[in-house]
Amino acid sequence: MSHWSWKTTATIMNGVRAYERLAAPGCLAGALERLGRNPGRTTLKYYDMARQHHRNLGSPTTPICYQTITLALWISGHASLPWLATWYASSNAGNCFDLMGDGNEVDDLNAVLDLRGQVISFRNRTRMGAQYVNHWAIITGGGKAIGSNTDGFDDAGSGGGGRKFLWGDRALHEFDIAECVQSCAENTKYRDAGGVRVALHPPGNMDLW
Repeated sequence: MSHWSWKTTATIMNGVRAYERLAAPGCLAGALERLGRNPGRTTLKYYDMARQHHRNLGSPTTPICYQTITLALWISGHASLPWLATWYASSNAGNCFDLMGDGNEVDDLNAVLDLRGQVISFRNRTRMGAQYVNHWAIITGGGKAIGSNTDGFDDAGSGGGGRKFLWGDRALHEFDIAECVQSCAENTKYRDAGGVRVALHPPGNMDLW
């Protein structure tokens, strides 16, 4: 009440709409671009959030890849604020497939490089094996995708036989999808675990409440 009591009716209604799924959700890639390339370290205060906020959002440790997807799903209107409050902090490598589905593996990578706003995952044949490649991003088009922990690649030949995707920077970065797949495929850690697969996860197939 201390936050909303002095707000205008229009502002309050924008806050109320954050609890609904929009009838015509926006683009997920655009939602991440609105979020900004470097999510802030502000603790989420769900009670005062509205989708129209273009401020940087984050947690004390800043988002990791699947958390940025949940932020985009909410900002674009695919999900409600209670859904975000439930999944943002609790999403992890073990349950993110329960959130976003197993996805549809892609046979021709070129066919998806321009599917702006689609969720994409990188994984090997085993769903949660010890060498599992579990990374999530959103396609921005032109062969690029955007996500967190997506800051680049180490030098060829280092880290066990080939380039390896780096996961260390939790800011948002845009990266080349084909280069990511190739670098993972070259690395013995992932190659020996069944190779790298790419899958699409349409928001329409997700269980968003």
